[in-house]
Amino acid sequence: MRIKLLVLISFFFTEVQAQSKTEYLKQFTGFPLGASVDGEVLLKNKVYRDLVAKEFNSLTTENHLKMYRVHPGQNRYDFAMGDSIVTFALRNKMRIHGHTLVWFDGMADWAKNFQGTKQDWESLIKNHIQTVVGHYKGKITSWDVVNEYLTQNDDSVRKFIVQEKLGDDYMAKCFRWAHEADPNALLIYNEYGMEWSESKLQGVIRIANDFKKRGIPLDGLGVQFHLKIFNSNERIAHVLKELSKTGLKIHISELDMMVNTTNSATLVYTDSLKKVQQEKYLFVFDAYRKYVPDNQKYGITFWNVGDKDTWLRPTYKIMEYPLLFDEDYNRKPVYNAILQSLK
Repeated sequence: MRIKLLVLISFFFTEVQAQSKTEYLKQFTGFPLGASVDGEVLLKNKVYRDLVAKEFNSLTTENHLKMYRVHPGQNRYDFAMGDSIVTFALRNKMRIHGHTLVWFDGMADWAKNFQGTKQDWESLIKNHIQTVVGHYKGKITSWDVVNEYLTQNDDSVRKFIVQEKLGDDYMAKCFRWAHEADPNALLIYNEYGMEWSESKLQGVIRIANDFKKRGIPLDGLGVQFHLKIFNSNERIAHVLKELSKTGLKIHISELDMMVNTTNSATLVYTDSLKKVQQEKYLFVFDAYRKYVPDNQKYGITFWNVGDKDTWLRPTYKIMEYPLLFDEDYNRKPVYNAILQSLK
């Protein structure tokens, strides 16, 4: 009996030791490693939930704090799903990044149809920002205050109802209002397309420098990097180098890597595609480590967790495999390649 017990104890400790040897990317990056999460999947899928808790130390609220979700009626807020994500993150000692307070494509229907003066509109947007930020004061560390302020390919201000009602400088007001609601939160301007548009990159830099001169409380820049495998390495490095010159924190905020260059609905994820994707991911991590100063590294955040969760499939009706975990939330070879490169 004693021998059997010793064997069982030995087996148990061998198992514990084996588990403790599991290595994670977040242990070797030197900066926060995050993912955006779907709150409903987080609640319902234990495999997803356990993987997120183990693999990441920063969470982004993905769609749940966009206006149409969190503020669905003029006099009604719905914080249930946001609260669920925040509770999970705090329980697992994770940083929480709020996304996003103002976005042209995230407006609630009631707001799109709102009738009022410029002052009424200022009150509407200010109250929305300060109610949401205030609700999570002391819990959410940082916010994408405004998302996609510029048009797709250049540095002109995107036209949509908030811009029409408040003018081109509406973003500065949004940052001030957010800062009033939580002076300790880091405030970020999040933008996409800089990997292909130099004019857009320069527009973001001009805005950042202008805000600094005017004392607008801008703390960081979010670089979405929804990349394709054919995006230029030189261009990726150029974006990180130029943005870092602002002195602001740099957050690769929505990283994924498309392999489906023909927008096929039946793409086969071949070994050659996997290899090209792996090399591109390795370059992104290396460039971020190399070109962004340590005190400006706000982290790298993937846009969701596994390939089955990617926004690219439902949005473009294609097959896509852009993330580090497969359909069953197993690590793909690209994960292990990045891990080895960091060690």
